[in-house]
Amino acid sequence: MKMAAALLTAGLALGAVAVPATSAGAATAMGTPTESIVRSSGIKLMNLVETTVEGKVGPIPALALASKPRLLRQPAGSAFFVYDPGLARVVPIWLSGDTAATSVADWKDVKFSALKPGQQLLEVRYGSPENPRRATVVASASRTDHRGGF
Repeated sequence: MKMAAALLTAGLALGAVAVPATSAGAATAMGTPTESIVRSSGIKLMNLVETTVEGKVGPIPALALASKPRLLRQPAGSAFFVYDPGLARVVPIWLSGDTAATSVADWKDVKFSALKPGQQLLEVRYGSPENPRRATVVASASRTDHRGGF
């Protein structure tokens, strides 16, 4: 059992279940489909897909949740939000056009800009944006080269 927990914590697949590697202190959603996709840009996506959102000047490249997370706990008032552990800040979620929000209630509304130069990791979390370290990580985008650029 300790080996299984170690493998899950490291973000490795164990049977049909994989859990994204996370920043310190964050829990992960067990059983959340987290198929890992490494893009040619060196970005690793776990439970995320590339998409676009319609902006005032045309489509904006974005990332979105690939599937509904299976959450073990759902505290009252919880929402989905995007967190940058390197900067310890919440990242805006695109709603429509050029309108953004800090958090959304529906997993289908999670859409955000991909990693920018210098960013190493972005995590989609479920919980309170006011206390992101206690929130559950349900998806992530990370650099595989750790150089910070493209």
